[in-house]
Amino acid sequence: MDVPVSLEHQVHGKERVRVARVWREGTVHHFVEWMVGVVLESDMEHAYLNGDNTGMTATDTMKNTLFESSPLKYGSGLAVTVTWLLLQVTGTKITVQQSPWERVCVQGEAHCHGFAQSGSETRVAEVYLADGRKPVVCSGFSGHKVLKTTQSGYEGYIHDQYTSLPDTRERMVATSVDAKW
Repeated sequence: MDVPVSLEHQVHGKERVRVARVWREGTVHHFVEWMVGVVLESDMEHAYLNGDNTGMTATDTMKNTLFESSPLKYGSGLAVTVTWLLLQVTGTKITVQQSPWERVCVQGEAHCHGFAQSGSETRVAEVYLADGRKPVVCSGFSGHKVLKTTQSGYEGYIHDQYTSLPDTRERMVATSVDAKW
């Protein structure tokens, strides 16, 4: 017995495209790195249901579009570019994560072109653009690790048959914080 198949929602895209930019001011170099993801919405159900890639955007095209865009245009500019270039696309979600890099010191002096990753958090920007709508932009950070070694009591909570920890006024607390706005 044949059962009809339909897709309620499908997307395709390219994740983890590493984009790095170096700019030079004399002998001093500056560096920034992004990890970019692109998710496209389009009427490409036939690719999934029939194995027909006609009209499908290749992941290589998405990757190379990222490299062609200026770092100053990331976010909403990239969403507009991708949506405009790929006419069959009805919606685009762009995610940009910026890694924290800082100049290293050698013998007490800032190195002109040496960098090391610092901090635990990653800056994040997301842009969603759909046909005929204004872009929805969200930014924030992820993976910010915090620790407090004392005065982090936890008491007054509900105790039932599954509770095994006693109330305490003195404990250590550590967590990882993600925030978006």
